Amino acid sequence: AWNLHVRALTVPGQVLDVPMRWEISPLELPEQSPLKFHVWAYESRGVPFTDAVYRDLIEHHVNVFDLPVPKAEYASDGSLGALDWSAADQLIARVPPDPFFLWSGRETVVQPGEGAPEVDSDAWRRAFEQFVHAFIAGLCERGIGYDRHANYIIDEPGIAGGERVDLHERVAKLFLSVDPEIVIFANPAGGATIEHIERLLDVSSILDPIWFYPGHYVHLPLILEHAPVVWSYACGDGAKDRTRMEYYWAPVWRGAQLGMTGIGFWSYAGRAIDMWQGPVPNGCDWELVYPGDGTVVPSHRWQGLRLGVQDYMRLAMLNDAADAARERGDASRADELTSRRAEFIDRVVSSGHDEGVAAEVRAEMRRLLLD
Repeated sequence: AWNLHVRALTVPGQVLDVPMRWEISPLELPEQSPLKFHVWAYESRGVPFTDAVYRDLIEHHVNVFDLPVPKAEYASDGSLGALDWSAADQLIARVPPDPFFLWSGRETVVQPGEGAPEVDSDAWRRAFEQFVHAFIAGLCERGIGYDRHANYIIDEPGIAGGERVDLHERVAKLFLSVDPEIVIFANPAGGATIEHIERLLDVSSILDPIWFYPGHYVHLPLILEHAPVVWSYACGDGAKDRTRMEYYWAPVWRGAQLGMTGIGFWSYAGRAIDMWQGPVPNGCDWELVYPGDGTVVPSHRWQGLRLGVQDYMRLAMLNDAADAARERGDASRADELTSRRAEFIDRVVSSGHDEGVAAEVRAEMRRLLLD
């Protein structure tokens, strides 16, 4: 048992003592989360202490990271120079085992050296093909297979009336013409039309539609029906004021109900302004952490996301336990675990992702898994 002492900075001398009791569950969560979790802007001027940032990301189960693409130059005959892997290797050394990487590759990943013809020349085409093969081989040498990375060509191609869809489609076809096994990632955004979604589906293996809350993303049924892999991401105005967990848990719990396997949030900490004082005209509505003295200070929302990811882990453990029961011939136990999992999700979703209901369900999941 503990006593939590709380004092409001705006009311000097007023202290609240809150008695607390911790109960430690013997249920161990898996070391790696099955939910792909990505945040943007974790390397920014706003939070410069990189080591602390990466420790914090890992502690919150972030397992999708942005990988710098090695740059290279080509000569006039189209021969490619050595790839500079230094920035990529530095990132790979920081992250936990077996993460997923998003990299952004376009035509300009290879640049002309002195005296070489410009991009889109025959020499460039030869160099580009060499680059793609060398880059994929370099990832494989580092233990990163095709199932652990994707080309994040451009952010939100659905905006700007479709110009970015044209770019995404053209670049995707370019990379796939050299290596058809490359996975293409697309987050269409709210401005995408049905035509845009259909074109993105033709060239993309991971669709990451924006999660509108409240409301429903009109293209989600089409994406769920046709995309091989579906994630989601949230970037809602006024996010800092959404202290209730529905905005943060809906992509997890409702996503699990729909079969989504990944989430993303803008933004970890993307601005070099005083994020403690926002919202401000320059905007700091989306940040999940605050700069401290050589460390990061988490928000209630950031901690809530961590809990949401852990809930997804428990839901996955229920699936695994049901599969194991079927394999040993215990159909009754398998059916119980499967039906209870669906019931748990429905209870949380139908409650509006109420924190009290989620806490009750969380306790029941632990008991069921320990039974």
